[in-house]
Amino acid sequence: MGLLDDLAGAAPGATVTAADDDLTAYRDIGGPAGRFIAIAVPRSAEDVAAILRSCDARGVPVVPWGGGTNLSKALSPARRAVALDLKALDRITPDIAGMSVRAGAGATPDRIDRALARHGLRFHHDPWSRTSATVGGSLALNSAGCLYGGYGRIGDQVASLVVALADGTVIDVPGPGADGRGVTPATFIGTEGTMGVILEATFRVHRRPEAYRTLGFGFRSFRGLFEGLSDLEEGGLRPDSFIGGTVPRNVARLQPAADRAMMRALGIRCGLFAYFEGTEEAAAERSEAASALLSDHGRRMPQGYSDAWWPRRHVYFEGNPGAVGRSLSAHVRDLVIPPGRTMEAHARVEELAASLGLADMVSTTLFTSLDAFTVALYLGPGERDTEAFRAFEGGVVDMALDMGSVMRIHGYGSNFDPEVVRRALGGRFDGLMAAKRALDPNWTLNPGILLPDMGERGEGNA
Repeated sequence: MGLLDDLAGAAPGATVTAADDDLTAYRDIGGPAGRFIAIAVPRSAEDVAAILRSCDARGVPVVPWGGGTNLSKALSPARRAVALDLKALDRITPDIAGMSVRAGAGATPDRIDRALARHGLRFHHDPWSRTSATVGGSLALNSAGCLYGGYGRIGDQVASLVVALADGTVIDVPGPGADGRGVTPATFIGTEGTMGVILEATFRVHRRPEAYRTLGFGFRSFRGLFEGLSDLEEGGLRPDSFIGGTVPRNVARLQPAADRAMMRALGIRCGLFAYFEGTEEAAAERSEAASALLSDHGRRMPQGYSDAWWPRRHVYFEGNPGAVGRSLSAHVRDLVIPPGRTMEAHARVEELAASLGLADMVSTTLFTSLDAFTVALYLGPGERDTEAFRAFEGGVVDMALDMGSVMRIHGYGSNFDPEVVRRALGGRFDGLMAAKRALDPNWTLNPGILLPDMGERGEGNA
C-alpha cells in the first residue's frame, strides 16, 4: 500500500493529497520544489495520532504546519516530508470562572481574543501576525508580541498542553513529569515542532484593561531614546508596550510631507511610541509621569501620532505608503542584548552598515523591553542578493552571539547555519539532543530544524 492510501485509511477524517496544485501552494512558503510529498489536513486529535503513527512506522518525516508565514524557515525540513496542516484544530473554549481559555493548535490569537472579549477578558499574545499566526506555530517558536514587556512570550501564559508524540501517542502535559516521561510544557514550547505536535493549549488570561493612554516622543539620537526608556524603567514607569528606534534615511525620504516637516522642526532622528493601560486614573497618571521623565531627553510629538499608532500597531512596519510604493521591505533580526550593552550594539551596527555602504538603510529598534534589540535593513528588490548584505548579516549575527542571543521572536529554523544555532543554544544543545532521541528516536518530526538531522531511515514510498 502506498503512503497516500495508508494515511487515508488510518485517518479517514483527514484530507490527504499529493496533487501538484496543493504541493505547489505549500511549497510557495515551505521551501524548494519537491520538499513535500503529501499534504495532510487532520480534523481531530485522533487523525493527527493516526497520521503520525503511519509516518513514523514508514520513516516518513512530518512537518507540523500552522499559519505558514515561515519567517524562521521552520517549515523547510532537511528531507522530503508530509506537511501536517493543523489549522482545522481551531476550537476555542473560554473558562470564565477559571480565568483561562483552551484553544486548539489552529486557533489564531485574534479569534481567541475576540472570543474572550465577550466576557471582558483578554488574550495577551498580540503579535503583528495575530490574524494569521496559530497557537501551535506560536508555541513551537515561543513567539513574542506587542505585550511581551508586560506578559512575556506566549509560552509564559501556558497552564497546560495536549501533545502528540512522533509515534502517535497523545499526552497531557500539565506540569513536570506528569506523564512519567519527565516532560514539561517547556519540552515542546520553543522547540520548533521537533519534539511533538502541539494539539491544544490552556492559557491563563486576565481582565481587559479599563482604559489606555499613548505617548509619542522624538529624540535627536538613539542614545536619547535609550536613556529615556532607562529612566522610565528605574522610575517604575515601564510602558506596557512600546516601540522606539531610528528611521532609516531611505524610508524617511519617502514619508508624507507633513511627517518630514515635523521631524525637521523637532530635530527627530529617533522616535518612540509608548502604551500604558489600567484604570482610567492609573493609565492617565502613568502616562503623564512618563511624559515628564521623557521630556528630559526628547520632545513630545502631537498626540494624534501616538493615538493613530496603537490601533495600527500590527501593520506598523508596512504603514509607509511611499516605502510600499518603492517595494522597500524590512529584513529583520530580533536580538536579545543586555541593556548594559545596548549602546555598544547600536554603535557596532551603525559602524558595520557604514563600512558596507548600507548606512541609509539600517534601523535599530527597542521593542517592548530594554533587552529586545531589533536590527532592520530596509531593502529594495534585489538588494538582498549582494555581498554587502551577506557581510552585514554575518556581522550582526556574530555581534549578537558575542553579546546575547540571535533569536527573540521568530525562532532559528533553517535561517541560521547549524554552527550558529549550536553556539546560540550553548549548554541547552546536548539536553535538546537527548530529549529528541527519547521522544522521537526515528527523527520523524521536522528533521534538520533546530537540531541536526540524525535520521537513518528512508523517506518512504509516496
